Amino acid sequence: MQLRSPSNLRPIYRIEDFTSPEEGVDLGGLIVKRALTSAHQYQRIYEDVTAGVIFLGTPHLTSMGDEGWDNLKLIMRANRKDISKQNLTEEEKNSLITICKRFQELQLPIPILSVFEGKESKIRENPFLAFRASSKSSLTLVTEALARCNCRNESLFKVDSTHAELCNVEVDGPLYRRLVEFFKSLTQNAPTHIAIAFRKISMDDRMNLRLRAQSSISSFREETDSGAGLTPDTQSSKPANKRTPSTSTTMTSEQVDYELIEEKSKGTLGVQLPFSHITTVCRNKDFFGQEHVLDQIDQEFFPQEITENQAESLTDSTVVPRSFVLCGMGGIGKTEVAIEYLFSRRHKFDAVFWIYADTSQKLAAQFSAIASELGLKVTDAKLDEITAREVVKKWLSDPVGHYLHEDSAKSTRFNWLLVFDNADDPDIMYDWLPTEGPGSMLVTSRYPYLKENTYRLSMGLDVSPLEPNVGGAMLCKFCGRTDEPDAKEVSTRIVQRLGCLPLAIAQMSAIIRRKHLSLNEFEEYYNENPKSLHKQRIPGSLGNYQQNVSTTWAIEQLSPAALAVLKVLSVVDPDRVPEKVLTDGAAKVSLEGFPKTKPAYFEARTELIQTSLVARNMATSELRLHRLVQDVVRETMAEEDLQSIFAAAVMLLSSVWPYVSGTDPTRNQAWRYRIAEKFTTHIVRLENLFGDSIRFGSYEGTTDSGILFSSFGWYLYERNSYGMAITFAELSIIILQAALDSGNEYDREVAHWLGEDHDTLSLAKIMSGVGDGMEDTKIWIRILFENIRKYKLKEDTLALGMAYNILAVSYISKGEVGDAIKSWRLSYDTIKNVKDYPQFSETWPAVNLALVLIQEGRLAEAEELLVPVLDEHEDVLGTNDKTTVE
Repeated sequence: MQLRSPSNLRPIYRIEDFTSPEEGVDLGGLIVKRALTSAHQYQRIYEDVTAGVIFLGTPHLTSMGDEGWDNLKLIMRANRKDISKQNLTEEEKNSLITICKRFQELQLPIPILSVFEGKESKIRENPFLAFRASSKSSLTLVTEALARCNCRNESLFKVDSTHAELCNVEVDGPLYRRLVEFFKSLTQNAPTHIAIAFRKISMDDRMNLRLRAQSSISSFREETDSGAGLTPDTQSSKPANKRTPSTSTTMTSEQVDYELIEEKSKGTLGVQLPFSHITTVCRNKDFFGQEHVLDQIDQEFFPQEITENQAESLTDSTVVPRSFVLCGMGGIGKTEVAIEYLFSRRHKFDAVFWIYADTSQKLAAQFSAIASELGLKVTDAKLDEITAREVVKKWLSDPVGHYLHEDSAKSTRFNWLLVFDNADDPDIMYDWLPTEGPGSMLVTSRYPYLKENTYRLSMGLDVSPLEPNVGGAMLCKFCGRTDEPDAKEVSTRIVQRLGCLPLAIAQMSAIIRRKHLSLNEFEEYYNENPKSLHKQRIPGSLGNYQQNVSTTWAIEQLSPAALAVLKVLSVVDPDRVPEKVLTDGAAKVSLEGFPKTKPAYFEARTELIQTSLVARNMATSELRLHRLVQDVVRETMAEEDLQSIFAAAVMLLSSVWPYVSGTDPTRNQAWRYRIAEKFTTHIVRLENLFGDSIRFGSYEGTTDSGILFSSFGWYLYERNSYGMAITFAELSIIILQAALDSGNEYDREVAHWLGEDHDTLSLAKIMSGVGDGMEDTKIWIRILFENIRKYKLKEDTLALGMAYNILAVSYISKGEVGDAIKSWRLSYDTIKNVKDYPQFSETWPAVNLALVLIQEGRLAEAEELLVPVLDEHEDVLGTNDKTTVE
């Protein structure tokens, strides 16, 4: 680009391609589109650093039928005489189409200015065609239609010049003034850009943010609340933005004063759009063969185009969300279809959400995260799962949002997409489904009846295996054997043996490439060596094919380290495995082959990623693997091997789990929850796989697993999951009691956690209404007396004081107020008699006793108990602290 004035020529910015600005405008805009689409996987990076894009005469071609290919060739030949006289090849056209289509699909949330010419350009006339009446000596090379990118925030501007003159910007000319207006809009929205980049910063921290800078070029001050841009005050330019308020102040030419005013209230404008919550999901660039499923989803979600006038006349009945359920066996490709739909259609939605829906714990955690990201307010400082669920569903029923570079008063039809992945348990799903709102729900599930309107999900399909010819083409593409003789016929036979499952085909391709096999060699190898590690009967409409996929995963080909890691991964939750689980406690693991050092782990991880057995999110350091892979890996192991894997997984999780003793008065503080929630689904998974074996006596578990389950049970109680707290406490009791019974001497640590289990059981039973907890509390007290007798430790005496507090709670649940008061007095006195007892230790018995005394009308006694406790808390935590304890 050149900035022209009568007396000088000043370069502003230029992208070098195969021309120079002296020869005419180049095709650098295509390079910009290519760069932005290539950087798409680093979305936060390019969104934060790219303020806007200007295209000067850049053609946008998205299909072979576009009326612009001849013009493109003319543009190229006008600047380079060595351009081939032949037409662009089909491969070259497809490459340009891909660039333009991918850029259009991005729908960047930044302003885009597309400039096109209004004058015809002279073209080099072919003398042999000059006699034709249709021959033209001049042509408009980039018209409005050819320049349009079809992006949400795009503006088009016509310049009265030829194509070659577009880059010559005359000072005070129309294009100059339009560019000034464009740059003004960027500075106007800078505060909101900053707020988005630092979204985690609270609104209070962004209040009255001021930034001042010095410049010798211009000076300007604007308030973003007025909607006006920041206007440079040059010698000859005039404010281009008619909305500039009268309060605008002109400064001297030696100073620039930027004033960033408080971001507009989210209560008025809502969330910044487009909004996305897609956690660790990444698009699969090799998606193949299920495009027809995407089209079926489109038919349900977009039955017809709705104009703005039609949208305003829609009745209340249209606010019921549309839904589509993808059902089928594990490995059939449900999740991959959902991921491709989300990414390929995200430009059609104002907000998109990806939610793992296989457990209530995951749903609760993700709805809490969404509520926070949307900036939704709750009346209770504690954002529990019910509160988070309801506030998010309320927002979905009537969403509020605005686009950064659009008029906030503009009326637009809001449309969101909510994806529930692995919703295999419909009873868990039911309460989390929104019942109102202008959006669509896409659900994946192994449960075949989820789509039959029983659960408010009326539309869907059973995802079928690929057609043999499509599966064969997929196999040839992935393994690079397309050019082999008889490739089509051989690949079709192979995929039929695999049941045409997409995941199995992808893994078989890895085996072919690794072993350097031809398709015929692989077919022979597979027929002679079928490893029946996983037998899956295809349900319902998928047919009666009995599938063996033994060699699909190539598990027997893995190194000992990679195999050991994969075996551990097969018993934890598959969706988000923090890598620190596999590394922090590795030195303590006795599993054969398991990597003890990080370099050894890196090698094993590389092997698993290269064979597509696991996927890694580098940004979050988390691994993901398919459930079918887990199933196959577990079925390769004998029961004894599985128990060794269980012991290893327990040791690894124990190394990262935030253990807190019951005698620690800070164990219910919020810091612990933030750590624990990363590992909860993995501990639940262990119980799901091995819990029954322990309960029915076929496996005793390990002492470490009993301690982990004990601590986890208390965590579940703290998070109000009383039923699951009881489940884990009872399982821990079985394990730890067996450990005590098998020992020759009394194990204090085991006994300590056994007592913690009865503590958890007592409170969970009281709070859930399934019992008074009395018996469990008395067992805990007996254990503590035995510990005190044997070891005479302060920790056990403190725990005894806590146990008397729980005993009082049991009494009060039975209506025995007198005994409850005695127990609380005993609890309070026991703790106070311990030398140098920890801060806050007496809080619970004091507060509980005071509340009962108040109900009894004994106010003076209650005040005597409460005042010291309140003073201690205020001294340590500050006045009116509401966040330390949740």
